[in-house]
Amino acid sequence: MLSSVTVLVLMTVLTIAQVQTWKNSVTVFEHAIRVTYGNYLAHNNLGVALVYAGKPDEAISHFAEACRIKPDYYDAHKNSGMVMLYRGRTDEAVTHYGEAVKIKPDFFEARNNLGFALIRRGSYDDAIMQYKEALRINPHSEAVHNNLGVAFVNVGRFREAMYHFGEALRINPAFTDAKKNLGFVQERLGMRPNGA
Repeated sequence: MLSSVTVLVLMTVLTIAQVQTWKNSVTVFEHAIRVTYGNYLAHNNLGVALVYAGKPDEAISHFAEACRIKPDYYDAHKNSGMVMLYRGRTDEAVTHYGEAVKIKPDFFEARNNLGFALIRRGSYDDAIMQYKEALRINPHSEAVHNNLGVAFVNVGRFREAMYHFGEALRINPAFTDAKKNLGFVQERLGMRPNGA
């Protein structure tokens, strides 16, 4: 009987220790990094967990480590781009998103995000190219049609912008930003907003 109690106590102590290790995603991936070597997935996932925990600055080093360990890991480059853009480091965001789409040309999310980063940098023609590629991958994305319209507005190509805002609204008639953008362009072209 004594040995059964000892085993039960030992199992309880071990369970408490494991619960502390697995209490949230951050601790899970920190543990994975401590007990493995070269675990680019754990670094990337820890970075994501840190972003969700409101610690983007801490996430940066883990995305960088994932990219160092596995330079062709497109998801870590995309995540690096996301954090860099959030922190206002636009050129670094463009570099990472660019690397992600170089590695995986049909990476829709990275193409769309790269377009956004390029608009922030003022590289509108490059943004247009990225949005066109994103639409080649997913022609039914109202967000990308709207984003492409915004890029066209920034280079004064209002008719093309109007077409893409219209496409965004065809896909999602409740898309408020596209409605506002379409109205703005129609006004610029001397048309009644949201009408011919």
